[in-house]
Amino acid sequence: MLRSLLAIVVLAAAAPAHVQADAGVPAKRGLHGAWIFGAGTPEPKPGVVKRSRGCWEGGVETTLEQKGARVTGTIRWYPAAQGAEPPFSIQEGEVLEGSRTGNQVNLTGTYDRRAVSQMLEDKSGLPAPVHAIHKYLLVYNPETGHLVGTKDGKPFWAAPVEWILKPCGPPPP
Repeated sequence: MLRSLLAIVVLAAAAPAHVQADAGVPAKRGLHGAWIFGAGTPEPKPGVVKRSRGCWEGGVETTLEQKGARVTGTIRWYPAAQGAEPPFSIQEGEVLEGSRTGNQVNLTGTYDRRAVSQMLEDKSGLPAPVHAIHKYLLVYNPETGHLVGTKDGKPFWAAPVEWILKPCGPPPP
């Protein structure tokens, strides 16, 4: 299960070949909307990133909202569709709260991950819950429309994203 979790995080953080940025698209002034993020990968080209996503793929959804100087958001990981229902599922997310002063954006993320099972009577074999606090120190770049800085002291970037859904076929067996 941990391998699956790491794969989802790596998938979200990587900038695969089918990710492209719209150069010349005016940068967003506010922080509202969907974002894609990366750590340890190159920042995409300026503008809104366009990324394709299939109906049954897992991934990460990140949204930000700005009201005045206050910035809030959520990061929600979701698994890929599978055949038979597993004995437990992982609920994983992060709630973001902070502020924006000029182009400086400071956020605190409260991350929680827990296993949930309606099928298992003995829950002693479930993975232990994880709780963590993350500190984001970011600067909004009006030239690119991206946020760049650090998450817990390590390089981090976020860019607005437009999701392009692939045509849906039947769910996996």
